[in-house]
Amino acid sequence: MELLEAIDRHREYAYLEGNLSRYLREKARVELVEIPEDPADREAVSDLDAHGLLEPLLADMARKRKDPYTISEKVIDHSFAFHLLNGGRRRPVKGKGKRR
Repeated sequence: MELLEAIDRHREYAYLEGNLSRYLREKARVELVEIPEDPADREAVSDLDAHGLLEPLLADMARKRKDPYTISEKVIDHSFAFHLLNGGRRRPVKGKGKRR
């Protein structure tokens, strides 16, 4: 009986004040950050986040409208297009400065 009550309390908490949607967005963020293996692609995810463009993608993932791999491809494509527009220059990846 105690277990059922604990499950009910947890369910009530999850649906209060958007706790479940917040949890699902953060889970989506972790998945999206872990998929790209290339540091430049991870930087692309950070760039979108810094400019407030990542949140709508995370919301789509949380609502199961899009899967993390599709969104990851879009992020990488966005990064590629953005850098082409900037003369092919990528932003330096943190910790990868010029060697002398």
